[in-house]
Amino acid sequence: MAEVKLQNKWRAEREAQANACYQLSKNPEVNRLLKKYFTECDTAKTIYAIAHAECKGKQICDNRGLNKDGSVDFGYLQVNSIHRNKGETIAHFEQRMYKLEENFKLASKVYRDRQKAVGDGFTAWSTYNNKKYLAYLK
Repeated sequence: MAEVKLQNKWRAEREAQANACYQLSKNPEVNRLLKKYFTECDTAKTIYAIAHAECKGKQICDNRGLNKDGSVDFGYLQVNSIHRNKGETIAHFEQRMYKLEENFKLASKVYRDRQKAVGDGFTAWSTYNNKKYLAYLK
């Protein structure tokens, strides 16, 4: 009986630690989406830091005029317009990326695709490459 209680206590502590990893934002929806789309703790922490380096963690944000190729990054995780659906207008993509769930969903795909292609999914974001995200890493 005592062994079962100890196992339950250990399990509860482990679960609490895992959940604490995803309590990075004051916005509970951001925390939920970090946990849903970036399931490893260190990955979630890094992508959160990137979001803050890119756009101070704002949901409605873009970088118009900054990309040399004319593309635009939108939303909380600054997903680049090169990732829009075939035939999708920039205006529609922009509105879609301002929805947190859509932004996280596509950002996680960009991350996974880059991870497979070059071995580091974070390299899709300039603030990772130039190390500015480090100032926001928790």
